[in-house]
Amino acid sequence: MNNYLFLFSIGPVQSFIAQARKTRDLYAGSQILSTLISSGIRAFKKEFPTGEIIFPYWTDKDSESLPNRFIAKLSAPEDELQNRGKVIQQVVENAWLEIAQKSHEYAEVDFTPQSKAQIECLLDIHWLFHEIKGGNYAKAYEELERLGGAVKNVRQFRQLEEVGRKCSIDGINNALFCSAKSNKNLKNLTTLGQKGFALLPGEGLSAVSLTKRFYRQESSFPSTAEVALMYDEKNLSERNRKRLECFKKLFLKERIVEACVEIMNNGFQEKISMVSHSEHSDWNDQFDYQMLYEENLNKDNVPNKQQLDLLKVLHKDLKKTLKTRYYAVVVFDGDEMGKWLSGKNNLKTDNLEDFHKTLSQALHKFAEDVRIYLDKSKGNGHVVYAGGDDFLGFINIHYLFEVMKHLRTRFNDKVNTAISNFKKPDKHITFSAGIVIAHYKMPFSEVLKMARNVEDLAKREGGRNAFGIAVMKHSGEIQQAIYKWDADKDSPQGCSNWEALEHICLSIDKESGDFSNTFIQNLTTEVAGIAGVDMQDFLAGRQLKELSAIIPLEIKRLVSRSYEERKKKDSKKIESLSSTVNRLWEHYPEDINYRPRNFIHALHIADFITRKIRQEL
Repeated sequence: MNNYLFLFSIGPVQSFIAQARKTRDLYAGSQILSTLISSGIRAFKKEFPTGEIIFPYWTDKDSESLPNRFIAKLSAPEDELQNRGKVIQQVVENAWLEIAQKSHEYAEVDFTPQSKAQIECLLDIHWLFHEIKGGNYAKAYEELERLGGAVKNVRQFRQLEEVGRKCSIDGINNALFCSAKSNKNLKNLTTLGQKGFALLPGEGLSAVSLTKRFYRQESSFPSTAEVALMYDEKNLSERNRKRLECFKKLFLKERIVEACVEIMNNGFQEKISMVSHSEHSDWNDQFDYQMLYEENLNKDNVPNKQQLDLLKVLHKDLKKTLKTRYYAVVVFDGDEMGKWLSGKNNLKTDNLEDFHKTLSQALHKFAEDVRIYLDKSKGNGHVVYAGGDDFLGFINIHYLFEVMKHLRTRFNDKVNTAISNFKKPDKHITFSAGIVIAHYKMPFSEVLKMARNVEDLAKREGGRNAFGIAVMKHSGEIQQAIYKWDADKDSPQGCSNWEALEHICLSIDKESGDFSNTFIQNLTTEVAGIAGVDMQDFLAGRQLKELSAIIPLEIKRLVSRSYEERKKKDSKKIESLSSTVNRLWEHYPEDINYRPRNFIHALHIADFITRKIRQEL
């Protein structure tokens, strides 16, 4: 028997995950792919009992946050490889079919031949074996990746002839399902009965999108509104906590009486006329955190007048605390991981297999750490996917600076420390991130797309080991900035540039800071006067020299003027903030060609975060 490396991959990845209108869709897409790759690994272990999984690090308990592919090492007769590979593929395809059937069952709709056809046409599975000749693991791995890339480029084409309205989410398959409340334009679609609440008004779903929407209903995933309100909810007073409990119970038909009794016992309202069950037909029985915003408490969302009146009574005091409307989406992945996996940054390549195993385990430990640290039970956010060097998650903006510093520090501690005996001393694995702050009502697909875009900018224009941060305002205006994490561009854990944004936020905070944000507005006016209103074109040499000479002086002058304690200025605080602001001007990414705009947008983003944390307009 010969030794082989085996590569197995499942697609599509980005499109399947990114096609989402609700956070539930996003989470489901990620978890379905993880579940499928886990089923593939189990099938591999059954076909090759002595085989070893190299990537990712895997135990029999792992089924979440796995990448879309795995690499394994095995020994087997050459004439058995093809049949065993087909068996593994069939197991994965059957697992996908079973997931789809269960989702349809939960949605209380039939799994029709058309549904099955759409499901069977989705997956794009590739696998290959490559012999390890002469025990040269490094050479075999290099060839495996090369051939894997070639195979992946030869896409299978499965034609599914469909004519009609397309799915609201994937835009490819025909829409097959809608809710009873959908508009009249959704004709010839299967109507979801009581489960129709999970669909948005006018939304038509394909079998693939329905599978994601109704995947694993026993495990809830926070909505964008819930993420935005996590900090506010965590800091409710005991009395307001009881109000919120009553508020939520009013959306449960079987607990209406209990909620009304608690409302009266707690003194939230003296008398309530109990409503008979026959009058509950128009009762909204699906709580969503969006209902905690006053603009959503209306008769369109809550048709029953008594329910609406009771909710408004409770909300009168709740709205004073539950006010944050913005949240953050963060994506990141490791920089130049292909180079790292090839062993080019290692001291030697004859131990590449050991390096792969060590790195795989280190990335797994980091992912475990992230899933424990970032969780809605702590109020700081929630993980969608943490597969090692890849991450996608939601962060409450009150914790944004803290969370990103933690992720960066722990990535270095868990990964670079673990591989320190393999890598060159001056080489470190880093990651580049895309961070987007968005209003809870912003179309989620657009927010995710922006996060991917700024992550790409962080890699291309930021030169990697960088972050891109953007704000998508409810008005539609977008501001973004790109920076290295640290003044030392090669640092694997330094965060001086990220901390500069945090320092500015704390300094202009009306509760804890000593400065007003006027210096930001004044700097914007001056820079625009020299560089032009858009501040994005290449600057003429004279203009760049003028700005380079003026900006540091103007920063100090304007920061000093914005100090709130006019009678006795604190020179140390003024100097500290001035140098921090100047750092963002001086430490711009080398590949960026719109330095003035990048600098000004960074200041405005810091100002925006501060105002939204304090719920100012």
